[in-house]
Formats: sequence, C-alpha cells, structure tokens
Amino acid sequence: MRPLVNMLLVMLGLSLTGCGSLLQSDAPAATHWWLVASPLPESTPRLQWPLVLHLDVVPGLDTDRILNLNDQARLNSYSGATWPDALPEVLESLVQRSLEPVSDAPIRRGTRADANACLLALQVREFFGRVDSADVTRNVRFEIQGELACPQFKRVVASRQSIPVSENRMGSIVGAFQQALDSGLQDLSGQLAAPP
Repeated sequence: MRPLVNMLLVMLGLSLTGCGSLLQSDAPAATHWWLVASPLPESTPRLQWPLVLHLDVVPGLDTDRILNLNDQARLNSYSGATWPDALPEVLESLVQRSLEPVSDAPIRRGTRADANACLLALQVREFFGRVDSADVTRNVRFEIQGELACPQFKRVVASRQSIPVSENRMGSIVGAFQQALDSGLQDLSGQLAAPP
C-alpha cells in the first residue's frame, strides 16, 4: 500500500511542476501603478478646523485592479494593471496627504470626530477609464461626494472630473487618472475651506 501512495504522490508532484500546466499562466505579470499626492496650489485656502477623514467607494470599485467601463455598462480591468493596494486605502491616503499642507492640524483617519473636529465622510462613485466599442480608452472619470460635518454646521461637498486620454496605453491612462484626482482634490479643498 505504501509504494502505491508514494507513486501517486510522485505523479501528482510531476503534474504540478514543469511536466504539467497547473502552475503555468498566460496572464501577464501584474504591474503596480503609482499615484502621487500632488501639492495643492499655494492659493488654496487653509482649512480652519481639524479634520477626521473617512473614505469609501461604491460596490465594484473596491479592488486593487485598475478599472474601465464600456458603453454596455460592463466593468472590466486593464490586463495586469493594479494599484499598490485596494482603491479605498489608496484614495484615502492620497486625500489625507493632499489636504495636510493646507490644514493647521493633523488630519486623522476614522469614522468619528471629537467635539472640536469635523468629520469629512467621502464616497468615490467613479474612478475608471471609459472605453468605446473598439476598447479604446477615451477618458478617465473621477466622481467623489460626501459631507463635511462640523460641530456648528454641515456641508455637502462633491467633485466630478472627466479627463481625456491622449494615447491608448497604460502610461497615458494612469496619467489621466492622476490629472482627474488632482483636479478633483483641488476642487474639493476649495469647498472644504469656504466659510460656513
């Protein structure tokens, strides 16, 4: 009985190595693409209250894959292209680091503000490339909405960006994601700093 078990284990091992195809993949290796927390313009008004930031995304966007949406409402990912982490973590970090230079107090992440802080609760509703029927990416869409809830007031904030893609290759597509994010955060920061 023991020799039969050993022979079966050897055959299984061979099928899982070079003699078989179970561990081989035709999928391209993942390439991680990086977005930066671009500094806001010096003319950006300073935030006048401490912030607690909470960001989430709509269902479907909670992935590390870089996504596109076609004309038939089918959500796909670009082959082998990923962000360094799941999108909510990437964007929450970028929003925090982008706003910190215009804040007089450190920006914390969480779901509750203390008595003197404002809770900035944001939801990303769009963060994908839009492709046409020929699978060519024409633009990148970024939409973010939420509420700034302070002890004395509340305010709805929102920004929607559409950035054209100059070339149908990942470097240009990710560049358009960066531009959409930069424009959206500049727009958002102005809304946050406006007097109540």
